[in-house]
Amino acid sequence: MSFSVEAAAVAIVALALPVVLGGAESGPAKPVALTAERRAEVLKEIAKDRADTEEWLESDISSYLATVDRRDFEQRTTLTVGRAADNDIRIDDDAFSPHHLRVTVEGDEFRVEAVDQAAQFAVDKKDVRSAVVKPSAIGVGRFQLRLSHQRYPAIIVFDPQSPVSRNTRG
Repeated sequence: MSFSVEAAAVAIVALALPVVLGGAESGPAKPVALTAERRAEVLKEIAKDRADTEEWLESDISSYLATVDRRDFEQRTTLTVGRAADNDIRIDDDAFSPHHLRVTVEGDEFRVEAVDQAAQFAVDKKDVRSAVVKPSAIGVGRFQLRLSHQRYPAIIVFDPQSPVSRNTRG
C-alpha cells in the first residue's frame, strides 16, 4: 500500500489535531484564580503602568498629545519648514526663521540644511546648520521635528506647549 505526500500530511494532521487542541472539547479556558497577595501585586503593576503612561503623555515631547503637524513627502524628495506661508510645514513661532529648513530624503537618510542666515537646528543637542541624519529627531527651540521613515518618509512636529498637551495637564 502506498501513500501520496498529500495523504500522509492529512493523516498526520488528523492524528495530531486532538493533541494540539488538547481539551478543546471541554470548553473555553477558565479564569485564572489569584491569591489575594498576587491580585494586589497585579493591581499595583497596572496602576504603575497607567501612571507611567499618563506621565509620558503629559510631559514627554514625543507624546502624541504634543504632535502639532505631520507632513508626508509623498512623491517629493524635499520639504521646507519655516514661519513663512510658502513653506510645506509652517510653524508660526519666533524659534523659526521665515525659511528655516530644507529637508531632503536621500535613501534611508535625511539631508537637513538651514536656509535663512540666522537659522540653525540641533542634532544630538549640538547646534548645526547642515547635517545628514538617519531617521531621528532634530530640535528647533522648544520644538522637535521627527524625521520618520516608517512606511513613508515624513516630518512630524512636536510642541510640548501645544494646546492639546497643555489641556491634559489640567
